[in-house]
Amino acid sequence: MSRTRGALAVAAVVAAATVGGVYVTREATATADAAASSDASSGDAPSGEASTGESSGHGAGARDGSADGAPATAKGSETAKPTPKVAPKLPPNPRSGQTVATDAPVVVTTDEVPVVVTFYGWNAAAEQVQVGGYVSGVVEEGGTCTLTLTQDGETVAARGSATADAATTACGELDIAGDQLSEGTWQAVLRYESPSHTGAADAVDIEVTR
Repeated sequence: MSRTRGALAVAAVVAAATVGGVYVTREATATADAAASSDASSGDAPSGEASTGESSGHGAGARDGSADGAPATAKGSETAKPTPKVAPKLPPNPRSGQTVATDAPVVVTTDEVPVVVTFYGWNAAAEQVQVGGYVSGVVEEGGTCTLTLTQDGETVAARGSATADAATTACGELDIAGDQLSEGTWQAVLRYESPSHTGAADAVDIEVTR
């Protein structure tokens, strides 16, 4: 009987130890797992950066924005330098008798010279025909410019002295008063004549109105 009780007591102790061992083992395993999880969490988010881990997508952008954006704001706030304005190229003054600087120089090798009309028309306010031009390829004094208007066999003329210019011989402006002209279309021709040269421009039509 005593042996049986002793055997039962030993079995109980062994059972208790076994149960206790299993319990302890499970608890230790759970504790180890929790520690590993804690270590993993600590490894993923080191101290000092854990608070910024969540905002890496925004915080980094914010830091980048503050680093890059601040200079951009500063640049944007800087006063823009004005773009220098290029002066427009003005056409030559039709009354000057000057050739355009980019024109190829005209070389005259004969007595006949080219005559160029720079402007022409009927000035209603002044009631007169006005024509201007120059002789190209020659620079000289002593020549005469003549404006001739023709309509239905009728001819009216005006003359003026030509003057030497920088690169041409200018006729200036020649006028014919409207009281010498009837209404309608007149054909105008500007001619040049000097002791050394002669020439005439192409005819142009001028409409005289009242």
